[in-house]
Amino acid sequence: MELENSKTPAKTLYDELDRTMWITKHSRFNASYRLKRKNILSIYSISVLSIYAIALTLFDKFGFQVNYSNLYGLVSIMLSVFILVLALSEAGKNYGVVSERLFVCGNEIRDLLDNLKKYCDVTDDDFAGIYEISQKYSAVLRVCGENHEKIDSDLHKAEYFKKFSDMNRLLAILYKIKFHISIYWFYASLIVIPPAVFWILK
Repeated sequence: MELENSKTPAKTLYDELDRTMWITKHSRFNASYRLKRKNILSIYSISVLSIYAIALTLFDKFGFQVNYSNLYGLVSIMLSVFILVLALSEAGKNYGVVSERLFVCGNEIRDLLDNLKKYCDVTDDDFAGIYEISQKYSAVLRVCGENHEKIDSDLHKAEYFKKFSDMNRLLAILYKIKFHISIYWFYASLIVIPPAVFWILK
C-alpha cells in the first residue's frame, strides 16, 4: 500500500537535483578559490626563490661567510635548478585557467539552481521542466571539463555542517584547517626553508 506522504517522481527529482547542484556549486567555487590562491602563491614563491638565488651570489661581497664553502656553491646551483623545475611544474598545472573554468561552471550551476527554485511548489506537471534542468546541469558538467576535489566539497560540508548528518562542529573546524593548510603549506615551506638552510651553513 502506497503511503500518502510518499514523494511524487517530480518531487523526488527536484529534491535530489536541488541538493546535488547546491553542493556542486559551492564545491566548484571553493575549488576556484583554492586554485586561484595557489596560482598567486606559486608566482610569489618562485619570485622569492629567484631573489634568494641572486642574493646567494652577492653575499660574499658583503662580508657574509659560511662554513663548508663547497656546500655554499652546491646550494646555490641546486636552488637555481630547483627554481627551473618548479617553474615548469607549476606552469603545467594551469592553476589560473582551471580556477577560471571552475568559477564559470559554478556560476552556470547557480543560474540553473535559481531556475530550479521556480518549481519549489512541485506538482506532477513540473516533472518535464525539472528534468530539462537536470539535462542542462549534466551538460554544464561535461562542458566544464574540470572537477573539484574532495577537499573542496569537504569545505562546503564544514561551512554548512548542520545540514549534513555525518558532520559536527569539531569535524567542520578540522576540515577548514585542512583546506587552508593544503593551499599554503607547500609555498610557505619554499619561502622558509632556504633561509633556514643558509642560516645553518653560515
